[in-house]
Amino acid sequence: MNRNGRRGGWALGCGLTALIVVGGLVFGGIKLFQHAERSMIDPKEYDEVTVGQSERAVRDRLPDGKSFLTQGLDKGAPPKPAGTDCLSLMSTADAKDSAHDIVYRFCFKGGRLVEKKTFEVKS
Repeated sequence: MNRNGRRGGWALGCGLTALIVVGGLVFGGIKLFQHAERSMIDPKEYDEVTVGQSERAVRDRLPDGKSFLTQGLDKGAPPKPAGTDCLSLMSTADAKDSAHDIVYRFCFKGGRLVEKKTFEVKS
């Protein structure tokens, strides 16, 4: 193989590697965005939900929270009301300091929203 053939092979290999890396970053970014959509709501959405609404009505308007981004959000949270099933989501709003995240928690019992609570957790 001559020198030009080797250079061409290196260039092709580097180009393919760069393409794979960029493709992986784009794919990863899309997946992260999808997880954020399933784990975050804005303060307006939180405010529009009221205690006493049916669980179905509340869950239909909120993300399902099934994301690695919601894992551990209840660490350091206020106690849940007894016998409730709760959904915790992150707020799109920024906390007062960058070391914390704002969390919105919705607790259900008997098919109704019985509590909604805002609290901060360490990032």
